Amino acid sequence: MRAKHHPPIVIYAAQGISAGHHSSESGLLQWDQTLPQLTRCDDNIFGPYKAAAIQPSLNAQLQEWAESSKARQRADRVGQLAGYVTSKILSDTNIPLQDLTKTSLLVGSSRGATTSLESALRTFLETGKVPTHTSPTTTLGALTSCIAQESHLPATSFGLSATCTSGLTSLIQGIALLDSEQAEACIAVGAEAPITPFTHAILRAAGVLASSWDTPFPCTPLAHEHSPGSGMILGEGAAAFLLARHKEPKMPIRPLAVISGFATAMEKTPSPTGISEDATGLQDTMKQAVTMSGGIVPDLIIAHAPGTRKGDSSELRAIEAVFGLAESRPAIYSPKWLIGHTLGASGSLSLLLGIEILTRENLPLLPYESPQNQTIEAKSGSLRHIMVNSSGFGGFNTSILISKI
Repeated sequence: MRAKHHPPIVIYAAQGISAGHHSSESGLLQWDQTLPQLTRCDDNIFGPYKAAAIQPSLNAQLQEWAESSKARQRADRVGQLAGYVTSKILSDTNIPLQDLTKTSLLVGSSRGATTSLESALRTFLETGKVPTHTSPTTTLGALTSCIAQESHLPATSFGLSATCTSGLTSLIQGIALLDSEQAEACIAVGAEAPITPFTHAILRAAGVLASSWDTPFPCTPLAHEHSPGSGMILGEGAAAFLLARHKEPKMPIRPLAVISGFATAMEKTPSPTGISEDATGLQDTMKQAVTMSGGIVPDLIIAHAPGTRKGDSSELRAIEAVFGLAESRPAIYSPKWLIGHTLGASGSLSLLLGIEILTRENLPLLPYESPQNQTIEAKSGSLRHIMVNSSGFGGFNTSILISKI
């Protein structure tokens, strides 16, 4: 539980990169599209499939940034994504973080350096050897250390992994450091680069991925009815947030949102995916976040909702159990139809979307038939409190409640 005598923790800056971002736009997340822009991928075993990859124009900017130093070139794709959004936090805000001598950097990722690890394994199986830098560049710690050394922050750095809740877990850890006065500021990052052959294969084996690509929407979270072959699509991306106490004297910019409540809980289920029928663990996190906030009922819940039948229905039952079925229930939305499931970065990108919504105070409808659209339409224009849910394999659950300043 947070220390009550401290000023609230606020988000001063946020940056992200995903399939929903565009190089020519200034918004945090360009989510008001009508069709997902999916990229064809080839799998030697399962054949072609599609994924939500960073769009070419933005990817070119990322690559130009990565090629400007040897350290960036050596980093895994996930490290480049995380480093890119962190660098934008530092460059775009003009905050003298060097004056904040107690700054912490926390990076969450579910699977870490998937690209480098799979490449090294292929080389080992073919030749019996691995590249020299394989060990230091594929540890979970490398994701954090490469950013800390690149940014030259006076930072205490940590890497965290809690499956798909990893990004939000890094943010909650940052809140704890701020509340305990072990940090004056914190940069919390969620990053994932899972569009790789082995990651695709293991999730396909789990039976959660979409298998039909002849439809405009292979992934339809919260849809009225899931069509045959629909399911989860993989996505890549990262989001970074600058946190500090409200009215921190060394912060010369206005905060974007206040963190009103948060909680984590484990699901009690023998299922290896960590999904139970009523998502009791997720019920607990939502209840605890609301209690911490002093009883705020969110206007909108950005659900984990990956677009799978079991995952979506379980979360909807949990939301109904906590907030009821009345018209006052929050609107429910999921951006995974557009940006895919970015695993450990998914909660972070949903939080980024939440901040954008608080700024604009409206939300586009899901671009397919969904029973949620009526509530979304009714709530649009009056969105002041938003809850973000994140759930992961193994039973990890996180809920964060943010409010308009």
